[in-house]
Amino acid sequence: MNAMIYKKKGPLVLFLVPTFLFLTMYLYYPFLMNIYNSLNKIGGLGESSRGLNEPVWENYVKMFTDPLMRTALKNTMILMILTVVFQVGIALVLALMVDNIKVGAKFFRTVYFFPIVISATALGLLFNLIFLYNGGMVNQLLGTRIDWKDGNLALFTMMLPVMWQYVG
Repeated sequence: MNAMIYKKKGPLVLFLVPTFLFLTMYLYYPFLMNIYNSLNKIGGLGESSRGLNEPVWENYVKMFTDPLMRTALKNTMILMILTVVFQVGIALVLALMVDNIKVGAKFFRTVYFFPIVISATALGLLFNLIFLYNGGMVNQLLGTRIDWKDGNLALFTMMLPVMWQYVG
């Protein structure tokens, strides 16, 4: 058997070169520029760089010694772990339920998959209306005023839309 799969290299180059140019322009270059810019002195949003930091890793030292960064990392890890665990668990239960349905299985598959095609902006607006402090649907149903952005409820209200969107 011949190890040479493609004898004509022209079509390969025709399709691969534009792909690599696109990846370089929109993925690799911005990634490398972000790393370079993270080593620069930047006073604020919209200001130009004042050169490299002295030492260059100064921004990273500030970032990892900031107590708010530790809180953000902790909350991100909690959100990530709970979302993945509950998403997989709920998705497995729903998949088993739909697999056992004899009539209407296509309907339920469509209903469970539909939230994935909703944009993140529309999803944010939808759940904002559901959990608003004044006049949100949940607070109206409960007849109370719960601040869903407070404390431990904030993680729940951030986790719920993500799970709902991607469980399908």
